[in-house]
Amino acid sequence: MGGQQFGEGTVHINLSQFNEVLSLDEKRGLITVESGIQWPVLMQWLLSEQEGSDKQWGIRQKQTGADGLSIGGALSANVHGRGLTLKPMIGDVESFNLVDANGKVRECSRDKNPELFGLAIGGYGLFGVITDVTLRLSPRQALVREVEMITVDEVPDKVEQRIREGYIYGDYQFMTDESSPDFLNRGVFSFYKPTNEVVPDRESQKKTE
Repeated sequence: MGGQQFGEGTVHINLSQFNEVLSLDEKRGLITVESGIQWPVLMQWLLSEQEGSDKQWGIRQKQTGADGLSIGGALSANVHGRGLTLKPMIGDVESFNLVDANGKVRECSRDKNPELFGLAIGGYGLFGVITDVTLRLSPRQALVREVEMITVDEVPDKVEQRIREGYIYGDYQFMTDESSPDFLNRGVFSFYKPTNEVVPDRESQKKTE
């Protein structure tokens, strides 16, 4: 998102054609994908592949406004989502394969090559080319979204409150209009909590004039 993948005198390897799902372990909730696959493609694959199943898996993190990112790129930046208590992406990575500068394929996990595992996650590609990634999924669940307007100084206490109340995701978008009296001071706090209620589909929730 910040252009970290580009630099003078560097080599940029485009892995966008490596965008396949390699395997899904439905018992353990593990999915292995090629590193060039983007989040929307992975999520659509999960929806299609599991349609009609009683138990379905999904990604653990709720994404931010940017989701057109590759899995390998997300791992290389150790991205985060909107989880109020979740770790960044490293918490969702079971293992990955990396080709080092000598052309050797190295399997990296918390047990195999653990030092390289820690360096490559958030390493911006400096430690090798990530070819495939195994991610930990979580059971899909319905969420209810609530929204309120609060000021910036209210955010820390509000986040702590929502965590105590069982909300698992949240984000805060403050006013960026310089002409507004609320500029950088007041904004929308959205938070999400698991629910057992039947959730209406998107179409039925759209506002009509």
